[in-house]
Amino acid sequence: MLSMRPPGPAETKAPAWRPRPVATHAPGLRQPLPVATASPTPADELAEWVQKREAKIRAEAARPLDAWERYRALTDAVEEAFTLTEIADRKVRFALLVMAGLNLGVFAILTRPELTGLGLHGWVVPWAVAYGGVTVAFLLQAVEALRPREASVRPGPRSASRASDRLRDVASAAETELEEYERAWRELRFDELTGGLAAQAHALARCNRDKFTALHRLYLGLRVMAVLVALLVAVAALAAVVPTLRG
Repeated sequence: MLSMRPPGPAETKAPAWRPRPVATHAPGLRQPLPVATASPTPADELAEWVQKREAKIRAEAARPLDAWERYRALTDAVEEAFTLTEIADRKVRFALLVMAGLNLGVFAILTRPELTGLGLHGWVVPWAVAYGGVTVAFLLQAVEALRPREASVRPGPRSASRASDRLRDVASAAETELEEYERAWRELRFDELTGGLAAQAHALARCNRDKFTALHRLYLGLRVMAVLVALLVAVAALAAVVPTLRG
């Protein structure tokens, strides 16, 4: 017989609890579309590479030299100083050749009066005295420019105790015994070596300054000699041409 009585609490089964889904956007609104990023063009990539390259070059130019770079730079400075010395000596020899040509012309003019009409008389005597004085001064400056100079390192308050100054200086190295000289080279540090190169480059710069000062005076005397010879040649030409025109 069926019973119409509703089931009791023990007879009913509660449904399992499930979380309610949460809406990620407001109802009625569409989901936002993802923003598409434009890929860089080759021109933009090239501009960025150029900027990075320039920044790297500026940073490289502003950094101090390392030990090996400083050593190579000082070695180049010493070689350049020796090159300048050779150039100055060549200029002195060239000036001596020019002086010899001028003196040869003066000798030909003064020893052939039958051709030039000039001799060692009258105004030619004081001219010859002035020319001789300039020639002697010229020769003295040539000797001063060609004079061998010793590029000795001057000891200063910081370099007085550097071993490299005694190793690379000619006078100091010659006064040192061989065993002590070899031991000093074995115990030499790299910073002392570069310091000695800097001192030697400075000494060579002083020698080249004195040499080029004498060379400047030498060419000044050569210009004076050229002017005096030009004056003599002009007078000799007039002396040879005027009688012909009168006759």
